[in-house]
Amino acid sequence: MRPLIFALAAALAAPGLFGTNEERTEIRAVHALQVVYPHATLDGVCTLVGVERRATHLELYFITSARFFKTAQGEPFAAVAPEVRVAMDDGTEVNVLREHRYLPMGSLIDIAVLRVDVSENDVAAATLGFAAPLPGQSLDIVTYTSDGTRQVEAQHVRFASTRFVVGDQDLSNLSCLGAPAIDGDEIVGVVSECEPARAPLITPLSVAFPFLSRHVPGVIGRPTLREQ
Repeated sequence: MRPLIFALAAALAAPGLFGTNEERTEIRAVHALQVVYPHATLDGVCTLVGVERRATHLELYFITSARFFKTAQGEPFAAVAPEVRVAMDDGTEVNVLREHRYLPMGSLIDIAVLRVDVSENDVAAATLGFAAPLPGQSLDIVTYTSDGTRQVEAQHVRFASTRFVVGDQDLSNLSCLGAPAIDGDEIVGVVSECEPARAPLITPLSVAFPFLSRHVPGVIGRPTLREQ
């Protein structure tokens, strides 16, 4: 994890490396994620979507793919990950305690919420959008390269249903599980499958609204008819 973090910090310090994309809040909110199991370490992506200020610290809320913790059929992995690490922009990493890993029941929603507590930190939270992506729509997927730098990849929605969205380009050469799907300046989905020779499978946030409203501060109200 250390080389990834240092590479990320160096990349963020390099002026103009990402052009105007790096100034966008919804992209600065994306962080590298590492889920450590006894016999395997999984690399992926998570996105900061909520910040709750307490008297002595900040509570940060991230969303990622639930596939880091359970099967496609919704069954939790037999082993519990002893460490779930989020790489912060200042080069540090924070561990997500077991009691702060929130998973939905069943297999309908492939999204997990992670909470970490930090001291004062210059963080940027992305805005959530609950409008379901439509066929033909263009989305930005924020991934990580092997050297730990953010990379934005365009996807066009090839198929969309209420439960999942399918892109049109293979992203498996990048770290993309848990990556956000961005429409404009809003996060509208999370990559839940990123297999070789296949386009990514994206879980739209519209299907996860009740779950997210319970676990992420500030997610209030109800989606509009289009957002359902």
